[in-house]
Amino acid sequence: ARGRARGKETGNIKEPRDKKITGKNAGSSKSKRNTGKKNAKKDKKRLKTTTWMVRPMEIKPVKEDKDKNLDDKIQEMSGDLSTKTEGADSAGSFFEWTETDASTWASLRFGELFGYRTIFNFTKLDSKRAQWMKINGYPDVTGEASVISRRGKIFATYDLSVSAKFEARVRASAKKMETVNGKLEITELTEESIPHEETQLSLTLVQATPAASRTFKKMFESHGRRTVSELLESFVRDLRGGGPRLGREMSLSLDDLKPSYKMGPDLEIGGDLVGMTAGMKADLEGQLEIELKEGRKMNQGTLDSDELLNIAFKLVEVYFRLYRLNKLDALLAEMKTYCFKRGDDSDWIPRWLQAQATNLCKQNRYAEALPLFTEMAERLAPTSALVSNVGNVYLALGSLNKAEEHYEKAYQMMLTEPHGPDKVAGALAEIAFVKLKLATENPFGPQDKIQNYLDEAKRLIVDSIQKYREIGYMTNSMLGKALGSLAKICFAREEYKEADEAWEEATSIYRAKMGNYSLYVAGALKERVKVLIRLDPERAHESAPSLLSHALEKYVLHQDVLDLKEINEILNLLLSEELPFKMNEKTENERATPDNNRPNFDKFIPLILHCEKVLDGKVPGQTSEHPNIDVRFLAEFYQNAGEILWLNGYDINTARSWVEKSVELWGGSASISS
Repeated sequence: ARGRARGKETGNIKEPRDKKITGKNAGSSKSKRNTGKKNAKKDKKRLKTTTWMVRPMEIKPVKEDKDKNLDDKIQEMSGDLSTKTEGADSAGSFFEWTETDASTWASLRFGELFGYRTIFNFTKLDSKRAQWMKINGYPDVTGEASVISRRGKIFATYDLSVSAKFEARVRASAKKMETVNGKLEITELTEESIPHEETQLSLTLVQATPAASRTFKKMFESHGRRTVSELLESFVRDLRGGGPRLGREMSLSLDDLKPSYKMGPDLEIGGDLVGMTAGMKADLEGQLEIELKEGRKMNQGTLDSDELLNIAFKLVEVYFRLYRLNKLDALLAEMKTYCFKRGDDSDWIPRWLQAQATNLCKQNRYAEALPLFTEMAERLAPTSALVSNVGNVYLALGSLNKAEEHYEKAYQMMLTEPHGPDKVAGALAEIAFVKLKLATENPFGPQDKIQNYLDEAKRLIVDSIQKYREIGYMTNSMLGKALGSLAKICFAREEYKEADEAWEEATSIYRAKMGNYSLYVAGALKERVKVLIRLDPERAHESAPSLLSHALEKYVLHQDVLDLKEINEILNLLLSEELPFKMNEKTENERATPDNNRPNFDKFIPLILHCEKVLDGKVPGQTSEHPNIDVRFLAEFYQNAGEILWLNGYDINTARSWVEKSVELWGGSASISS
């Protein structure tokens, strides 16, 4: 009946439905022609939504055992099925009708089959152009399902729909990879349409170029559809074989299918926010702030309750991920009294110490963070996460040998603790990075020792990346960070092409998971310029202004605390002799005048002026690390910024005053007269 309502005979659908495109080209025959210049122009436009139906799923019906005598089957089921599931209807006679609800079981089973599943993956360790598709989280399952036992036979009735969000990375052109997001939907999965030729599978891509959509469709048709078909076949086989009546213990619970925000032991590595997009984190931030505000009102304006402190710690982790350092400072200061009030026997004090120490590290105040980690070690049994965090502090303070010692110790401790492959990958990445630092600490040291450090660093980071890929961390931020370390190691080894490819993939992951304004994106853009200068100077001259201006914009306008160390690194690149900027567009006569023969820093001047306003405290809601920051960073900023203002022909008095301020900060007293 369902098939006839659509004007088709049940079970005879053979051709896939046409691709539907919404937008300007909807319904147009031109949208199907992808040739020549017209196609190239179309591919530059991003579509809001692209949806298509895939060929009907070919799910084989479950074979019935017709050779068994019915009496034997009744006897077998009497001993096996009727007593295994707690809460199922008990059959007084096997000639009666017994029905067991299987809707919850169906949700859990689909969660087991599809949750975080990689649908297809063409990944090679030595290739940065892998193409893959991965389910994000667990699918939503709606509808009803039941298992019926009658006269010794099992029947399954079900009418289910399944939807799951996914992420994929496909080739958009010969030189460009594109990360796309979308939704996979399975509808009309019913027992009436066996062998399920009526079951429909649709895929929707959001904000994908036509080229990426075409490639993704081909990849899914060739490789992904078979995986989905096998997973659905497994579900139907299990359901028709008895489903919840079999009493098999599920690996998931209903709580697992709900998002959870319990704070992990290591704010930098663990936690349930890993994998959430920047938009999702921002939404969660707003929800938690409202909860905390309402909770204060009902608790005499304080956080003096376990429930409110738990909400506060959830918000702390969100602030960490979104780099809301000013909000973080205020919230942790408010929480301190109530955490310590609960006494040494609770875990509130160690949790606060962990959060505050990480907060100080985020602000480059590592010397202040070290005593907090030491106090944590005295209050708690040592763990690999704690020892690793101490290693992070020593690394930031420049005590590389102590950092290496702590990372190695943390790795050995972790192997004796309950751990997953992601923890192993993270530990290997830490050791690899400190070996890179040891190699580059003294470039004039023994060359064989430096080379050994670099060889060991690359071996470890490649192993780390491989482990992340094997467990499906295709767009996880931890894989992005490991790729960033690989890029830096390759740069030190003068393997510039591999470094450029690693930064390209890392930047794509950062944008997808941390947002376009993330500091990780800014750092990756800046580091990629350094690689391009060595790899292809001409390409660097063309790309650097755009890459560096975008990086500086993220550091200056989209963070509530300025990081002058990173900003200075960008300004130093702008002034580098290895990166001569294009001159301002002038006439030939104007270019002959020395004053007009200046680099074009126009994109950077407003950002630099904004930095100075923040340093003077003139921008509400945004501060600098000054006076906590090393005075050298402040002196270097005014030195570089003043020189850029002068080179670009900006107000000479402002440029001079900034350079004079830099001289004073460096300890000099001379003024500039010309």
